[in-house]
Amino acid sequence: MLLMAFLFPLAFYSKGNFFFFLCATLGFVGGFVPPVVFAAAAETVKDRRLHGMVMAVVQIGQNAGMLLGPLVFGLMVEYGGGWEGAFWLLIPVSVGGALAAWAAKIR
Repeated sequence: MLLMAFLFPLAFYSKGNFFFFLCATLGFVGGFVPPVVFAAAAETVKDRRLHGMVMAVVQIGQNAGMLLGPLVFGLMVEYGGGWEGAFWLLIPVSVGGALAAWAAKIR
């Protein structure tokens, strides 16, 4: 997540082939997030009987993000200074996600 926070602003300062490389890198790095979240959710629960419920909560959160994410990002584009402003606003979200993962302290 921290790597994504550093890569987002580069999208507006890159041109040509580097832009495509950057987009592929963001997609590649972003692809690691869901498996890590699902694995971390299962490992942080102490009672094995709650694993199913924790996985359901993670899945609901992921689905809510996929439903509301484009709407929220569209609002950020409209009211946050265009595309560049919206990507700058994603940096604190990425850093917050990284800090939340660090605070979970997986065993």
